[in-house]
Amino acid sequence: MAVDPRVADIIRGKKLHYCLCADTSRWHLFENVALPDATFSYFDMDGSLLRGSDGVDWSWPTRDEFATYYEKTLGQYRSIHSIGSSAFEQVSPDEVKATFGVIWRVAVNEKQGTGGGYYFETWVRKDDDWFMKSLRLERTYWHI
Repeated sequence: MAVDPRVADIIRGKKLHYCLCADTSRWHLFENVALPDATFSYFDMDGSLLRGSDGVDWSWPTRDEFATYYEKTLGQYRSIHSIGSSAFEQVSPDEVKATFGVIWRVAVNEKQGTGGGYYFETWVRKDDDWFMKSLRLERTYWHI
């Protein structure tokens, strides 16, 4: 089913807001993007779950656990996310599947990395707005 262009624009805007939160550590604004019970998981090129240098698997069952980890653990990093192409599928009147291409650059101290991949997301309508229900990143490129 085709997605109303106005809905697609709302979701694209919220995805950019997600990047703003990540790149500027403005996690107090993240409640405008994701539901409290939204899930987040990040996968490497071989399909395995990414694991931080601290040994934590990059999979979180709630928005606040994700944002807290990202802010405390990755807050020393500087990053820029660039969202590219997007595709949308209307699953029901209140649910949309979205796919976004992404490229990011990350720097900490003198080390830098560039990565890319795809976000596979589910967005749901709450009242007159749309919120992320789930996010799955599949990394396709990583270079330090």
